[in-house]
Amino acid sequence: MEVKEPVHTNGESERHTKADCVERASPATTRIDDIVHERLEKLNPTLSISYFPNPLQIKTAKGAIMIEENGQENVDCINNVSHIGHCHPKFVKRIAEQASILQTNSRFLYDVLLEATNKLLKKFPPELCVVTFCNSGSEANDLAMQMAQVHTGKPGIICLDGAYHGVTRATMDISPYKWNDKYKQNPLVTVAKSPCTYRGALAGKTNSKDYAAYIPSIINENTGAFISEMMQSCAGQVIPFKDFYSELYPVLRSHGVVAIADEVQTGFGRLGSHFWAF
Repeated sequence: MEVKEPVHTNGESERHTKADCVERASPATTRIDDIVHERLEKLNPTLSISYFPNPLQIKTAKGAIMIEENGQENVDCINNVSHIGHCHPKFVKRIAEQASILQTNSRFLYDVLLEATNKLLKKFPPELCVVTFCNSGSEANDLAMQMAQVHTGKPGIICLDGAYHGVTRATMDISPYKWNDKYKQNPLVTVAKSPCTYRGALAGKTNSKDYAAYIPSIINENTGAFISEMMQSCAGQVIPFKDFYSELYPVLRSHGVVAIADEVQTGFGRLGSHFWAF
């Protein structure tokens, strides 16, 4: 029996096969069974199905509610990097308006591009004054790593234990959350302790000075950059002490190491009082 699709149920990984799907569907095949069967045939098997063997067949959504074809309403607590809710009327209207006017790349002069840039820059301190638009968090992190290597001339990078930064080749290398027996640690990547205050490096501490003092011990002659999610997501929603980066970043700079702040999943307007986590 050929393994076709990895799926997840209640957070645990298991394997599901095309033949299993057919067996489950007999004798009466349902619409959901047909969709699962077609996914197994036509989609990359890494695109796993959540809540198997009872996956949700979503018809529509609004705000924090996702509605199945059978009318069942579900509170969406997991939809990855979304943070304005589903089908927000203001953004649906603006997206539709822009789609009806122009969709192009940044090689042309277009006022809206600079308008969006200036709105974004108002959310930053003055010293952060240059924007590069990217298509995804993976691309943004990949580009940041390239920039750090060009700037420092060093290819090595430090990431945090349990980190997730993307699915490109470069960002997989700095995502211990994704490593397994088939995707192992790159020798140029050093893993730092997680700043978790519950059971990590900051457990039982009252500030981040000891952590900052520990970092030089893992910096080597190849280290050019340090990357971290400002508040780790896949590692367990890790919120470090407020002084964590103010203690850590000066130490990195004193060793010529560039700091990369990944705000894709846990920053960028998701923190309430501050737009950015850093």
